[in-house]
Amino acid sequence: MADSTDTLVQVRGLTRRFGSRRGLFGRARTMTAVADVDLDVPRGRVTGVVGESGCGKSTLARLVLRLLQADSGQVLFDGTDLATLSAAELRRLRRRMQFVFQDPYSSIDPRYTVRDALREPFVVQGLDTAGGVDELMAMVGLNPSLAAAHPHQLSGGQKQRVGIARALALRPSFLVLDEPTASLDVSIQAQIIGLLEGLQRDLGLTYLFISHDLGLVRYLCDRIVVMYLGRIVEVLPAPGSAARHPYTVALMDSTFEPDPARRRVVTRLTGEIPDAFNPPPGCAYAARCPHASDRCRTERPTLARHGEHELACHHPQG
Repeated sequence: MADSTDTLVQVRGLTRRFGSRRGLFGRARTMTAVADVDLDVPRGRVTGVVGESGCGKSTLARLVLRLLQADSGQVLFDGTDLATLSAAELRRLRRRMQFVFQDPYSSIDPRYTVRDALREPFVVQGLDTAGGVDELMAMVGLNPSLAAAHPHQLSGGQKQRVGIARALALRPSFLVLDEPTASLDVSIQAQIIGLLEGLQRDLGLTYLFISHDLGLVRYLCDRIVVMYLGRIVEVLPAPGSAARHPYTVALMDSTFEPDPARRRVVTRLTGEIPDAFNPPPGCAYAARCPHASDRCRTERPTLARHGEHELACHHPQG
């Protein structure tokens, strides 16, 4: 784990469970969406969290900002335990940590104009809005003429720029970005990623970047956290680090490589993710893993350091 003086966000033992409703002839069941997660987010850096749909990464994002309440564990923001804060204290601290949603409609009231949407964070915090909206629009590359437009009059890329501007309104130091380009066309994705890169560099922001796209995460992030069925299975200390967990290897092999000099045959991930309501007793990836042994099927590996990597695997590769 990173030194606490260089770490903006520290997560320890974070766990969140969800229950299913009892059916007419069945019984209620419980799934663990995030299981005993430890995570450090270094200050001023971009930390990526990647995994297939249903791996728990979006739930983790919401737990980190306390948009969801954890069942157990701890989140420290710049040394402050979020669970110890009153509602008023948490609201004040939220100036420093904001969320950018995958779907821009999640952060924009359809009845609002762009100007209304960008004024709202200032109003909620009781701050002066003078000049703030125009500055935010310029910061994210929005034409001032769009200030009077409603969300339905904007393109997907423009709506996402409004969402990013809204997140930046209170000058936070930490942004959680949950699949911020997933709903956009490829060309628009590149523009939004370029915008996020520039903002992070110019404003010294810390990002927790959530994505299912390992290729994108390797491009943008300084450090990569790989999740599978609610648990961290590998932490790559740098985007160019070689994967050692079989799941990370499979994710990389299934990712298209745009550089012709490094291009290889793309191999699709095979097999199904286990039922989260009835997980296997050992390694959750064992049923899909070509290197699985009897030990893997009965004994769950714990996250431990292997050189510069953190890894939860009985048979690491490389």
